[in-house]
Amino acid sequence: MKRFVCIEFVEGRETAIACREWMLSSTECQWPPSGNIQTLVKQVKRPEADWTTYRCRILCGAGTFERCTKKAHTLKNVGSSEAGSDSDFQTMFSPTQMQTLDHTPGGSYCVKHTVSPSEPIRKRLNTSAPTPEKIRKIQAADQNSNILHLIGCIRTDMSEIQRNVMKLHKKMDNIKEITHAGRSYINFAPANTLEELNQLIHQENNFSALAGVVERDTLRSTIREFVKRFFTKKLALQFSWSGLGEKRRKIKTSFKDHTIYSVLGNVLLHTSLHKAAKPKEISEQIKVVFSGVHDWE
Repeated sequence: MKRFVCIEFVEGRETAIACREWMLSSTECQWPPSGNIQTLVKQVKRPEADWTTYRCRILCGAGTFERCTKKAHTLKNVGSSEAGSDSDFQTMFSPTQMQTLDHTPGGSYCVKHTVSPSEPIRKRLNTSAPTPEKIRKIQAADQNSNILHLIGCIRTDMSEIQRNVMKLHKKMDNIKEITHAGRSYINFAPANTLEELNQLIHQENNFSALAGVVERDTLRSTIREFVKRFFTKKLALQFSWSGLGEKRRKIKTSFKDHTIYSVLGNVLLHTSLHKAAKPKEISEQIKVVFSGVHDWE
């Protein structure tokens, strides 16, 4: 929406220039009860609590007040209150309040009417109360608008739900239990000894299924999940990346020299997020994972 707009009020067919901040939507605007209209519009006065809401339609718009006024005159004469000099704006234009319906305790609607007494040159609007039929039409229009808005929100929510369901189905396909040699990647217990680890490596070689189980958002969390699938805390404490301690003395089992490193590499190649991870990046994350084994629960 342009910064300034020329609007036509539904009731009375009066036209005026308003700023974008006064527009609640393309069919509703807020209007001040008093003041100099040109000054308020040019200053882009923010709506206040005592401003009234009116139904309207936008005729045209522009980035400046002057440009908007010129465009409005091209379409329709907006009257002396918008096109004249500053002195023409000393009286406040107040459109007829035909859309503000106050519900009374008795269940009927009391319709307000406001016609500025300080506008002798402006054509007075018909302020007779709308008929019950007209009130029903206004109510029906509001209800239809609310229903259409609700339908739009529901469609948006349904689209989001469908996207989430598709993601869930894809994830479920990845972690579907796949049985191999009478065992499942989801159910097998981690190894507590080197012998058990070697046995697991020979039995469990469905890399795609394991990738669906251990993959996480980050490379480090994926490697940690992989290690926890194959290692108990007791066994993991016996491993490190190189197996070397101070002065390059061998104090632990080397992860990089063990067959399990090759298994991890194949599993990562079957993941969606980390299949392009570089060896250096993988080795750095393995070091971090094994340095934190003491914190495992």
